[in-house]
Amino acid sequence: MNDFTAGLEAAKKNDYALAYSIWLPLAKSGNPYAQFYIAYFYLKGFHVKKSSEEVEFWLEKARKSDEKTINEMITLFEKEQDIETYFELNKGFG
Repeated sequence: MNDFTAGLEAAKKNDYALAYSIWLPLAKSGNPYAQFYIAYFYLKGFHVKKSSEEVEFWLEKARKSDEKTINEMITLFEKEQDIETYFELNKGFG
């Protein structure tokens, strides 16, 4: 299991502190999926204080990725659609 997947497993178990501690270094090193999920944590207040500034900061970093899935996820964010449904359909956490 890679680090990103370990973070997903922790988040699925509602261990947001562990997921955050796994994903933050990945996000800082440029992983767009970790950046997206860190933004989501700031949106929802999972283990962190809600912060629209942090959401935008991490989404902007993830947006620079050429990953199609990331850009689709960001589009959902920006359109304020039901992101939880997206996570469930894509076997994320929710």
